[in-house]
Amino acid sequence: MDVMKLANSLPMWIACGIPVVFVMIQALLFAREAYRSGEKVGLTKTQMNKAIKSSAVTSIGPSIVVLSGMLSLLVTVGGPVGWMRLSMIGSVMFEFIAAGLGTSAVALAVVYGLLPKPAALLTAFVSGASAFGVLWFVEPISYFPVVGPAGTYMAFLSGNISNMRIPCASMAQVAADVEPGTEKGSVIATIGMAVSIIINTSVLTVGAILGTSVLEMLPASVISALNYLLPALFGALIVQFGIKMKKHSLVMVLIAIALYTAIGMGVFNWLPGASNWLGTMGCVFLSIAIGLATLKNTAKKEA
Repeated sequence: MDVMKLANSLPMWIACGIPVVFVMIQALLFAREAYRSGEKVGLTKTQMNKAIKSSAVTSIGPSIVVLSGMLSLLVTVGGPVGWMRLSMIGSVMFEFIAAGLGTSAVALAVVYGLLPKPAALLTAFVSGASAFGVLWFVEPISYFPVVGPAGTYMAFLSGNISNMRIPCASMAQVAADVEPGTEKGSVIATIGMAVSIIINTSVLTVGAILGTSVLEMLPASVISALNYLLPALFGALIVQFGIKMKKHSLVMVLIAIALYTAIGMGVFNWLPGASNWLGTMGCVFLSIAIGLATLKNTAKKEA
């Protein structure tokens, strides 16, 4: 059986479409109720309409970025799953990594009958937690005062929080001239969040349907090249953030190269499963340590 035909079959589209439709309908309901609540707390229609326009415009750019990531996922997991994962809970950065690891694991299990041992699963968890674990605690705590309970719920249900939901909510608050953390600010944030979900989901829906159809007509060489689309995008993001912190970025790139070279040469073979987790964990914590040290030195000089 052709795996990709099964991944792009009608039952898969229906199964994956149900949660996406749920997210879309919920966003529409939240937007309607937030608009009604806005009138009750003293917001004018002009303020709320400005928030809608601002969040709609702000969500277009990030939606294109997420769409680029989804095109890479179409090759790996098919259109329906890629569409669902980036429309509900998923994050473009995490999903690409998870898809790459997951397909390799499934191939080993199904084709060769190799199942991971508990130690390997623990290693995988440590590797993932070292890169994303801090966000499990930091994001809910830091975002709740800005967007309120409704906005926080919507953000974590639909995903792509830091790269889309929060910027759209913040721009909506700026456009409506309201303060974050206030009752009016929470209402506007909810409206902005809902609009970003509607725009993003619409873009991904069109991209998933058209992308799946186009992929079937492309030669294998072009489809293989799409696997490099998201890494190229991440490289551009590294440059974008690296310009703001040139010294720190240069140091971390050199450290990453040295660390991964050492791992490849077997220097850390004495650590269980080091090739799976040490690179990510080492770069994350070294970057944090260097950033804190730089911040302390800067504070001392200013004092």
